[in-house]
Amino acid sequence: MLIFRKISSVIYGISVFAFIAFIITYFSGLGISDLISAVIILMYLIGIKFDILADLLESRKPFSKRIGKTILALDWFLNALLLFSGLFYLFFSDVTFGAPLTTGGIIATILSAKILRLNKLLKQKTSQT
Repeated sequence: MLIFRKISSVIYGISVFAFIAFIITYFSGLGISDLISAVIILMYLIGIKFDILADLLESRKPFSKRIGKTILALDWFLNALLLFSGLFYLFFSDVTFGAPLTTGGIIATILSAKILRLNKLLKQKTSQT
């Protein structure tokens, strides 16, 4: 669907502006570069999820076995990496870096579950016809 493409484009655009803000704060020494870098990371990963959802909805076909398993496995790996690194930073190091990563990991996991469910429903629909 077109709305998911627009959402991912907006997310990527915001992350470009966040990257510019990161460069400015990093070189000026303002100290909020950790928060901005965490936001950039989770925006890219959430943008990827919306792109995958848009691909599934536009093609109305499930991913092929080999490509689909690879995409979904990498997707879940990135979710786990984001969530566990966020929890690690949240509990052991820096709250301003860990809180956005943990929140992004939760949001990305929810979106990945929706992607997995949609792919499964599309597989069932194609097997019935």
